Amino acid sequence: MNTENRAVSCLGCAHYYITHDTALPYGCHALRFKSRAQPWREVLAASGSPCQYFAAKAAATRAGRD
Repeated sequence: MNTENRAVSCLGCAHYYITHDTALPYGCHALRFKSRAQPWREVLAASGSPCQYFAAKAAATRAGRD
């Protein structure tokens, strides 16, 4: 597999979420689906190109640490 296609990972995406469905544990709000595999893998398999809906998560802040 080409490393260029693997560059988009769901872990840093704002649309990525973990479901409570044990059969389909991973989800994508942007594409409105749940899957057994990471959504980026499903998108790559179906379209042959990396996900076009990737949006970086906002930076997390640590409360109480200055």
